[in-house]
Amino acid sequence: MKNTCVVLMLVFPLLAHADDKGREFYVAVGRFSPASNAQLADPSGQYGLALGGGGRFSPHFSWNVDLLFADARVDTPKAFVPGFLISQSGRADLETWGFGGILKAHLPLGIFDLHAGGGVGFYKSTLTVKRGVVFLPFVADQEIKRSDRGLGVQWIAGADARLGDSWRLGFQWRRLDFKAQLGAEVPGEVNTGGNLGLLYSRWTF
Repeated sequence: MKNTCVVLMLVFPLLAHADDKGREFYVAVGRFSPASNAQLADPSGQYGLALGGGGRFSPHFSWNVDLLFADARVDTPKAFVPGFLISQSGRADLETWGFGGILKAHLPLGIFDLHAGGGVGFYKSTLTVKRGVVFLPFVADQEIKRSDRGLGVQWIAGADARLGDSWRLGFQWRRLDFKAQLGAEVPGEVNTGGNLGLLYSRWTF
């Protein structure tokens, strides 16, 4: 995952320089608030990250392709029962990431630019339950993973201000809806998406 982020940060600026003005590259980091589900108790958001780039059809319409990552914690579902002399964490990790395409409408207002839009992407969610061996702290921890992947939908809205010839800084709200099936221990579908409030930095070329 970290390697993918580094590659994107290196590749997108090169693509932007290789074309006419109107290309953009952006990074957005902030808080993730996971959606509520009956099967996953006490969800707690950690952070969200978006890396992407795209271009403008016109001053009022643009397209983007980006990587979205969101991290959360939930109570370990009771159906996960550890074996004899196996300890189990009371909290489980829930990570969701994927690539998506987004179409945005823009309203330029002087140095400010307001935008809103949405799109479809391919996402993967993984629930990780950590275990260890009782009385043997030096034995490597075990991880039980349950994953699902498929299509999800994003909605976004935000605003930024021009702080330089090619740099803008602002805020972006995102909503990700992705229904995942996380194994027999978590019955039915759960929405592993949620809301993201992101500090948004954009470079145009």
